[in-house]
Amino acid sequence: MLIESDILIAHIKKKDWLKPIADRIIKDVEAGRFGVVQIPSEVFHELYYVMSEFTTLDTI
Repeated sequence: MLIESDILIAHIKKKDWLKPIADRIIKDVEAGRFGVVQIPSEVFHELYYVMSEFTTLDTI
């Protein structure tokens, strides 16, 4: 199963319209309900750019 970046970013954010669903999906992933799960490498780029808007690059 491939988890899209929107799910991961919504899970990390404090408020997002997708957060309740994202949290439920991540909980199921942690419980092993989906077996092997992968994320696209673009997630790291997106997280970097999202975080760079809210914190210094030294923190990232």
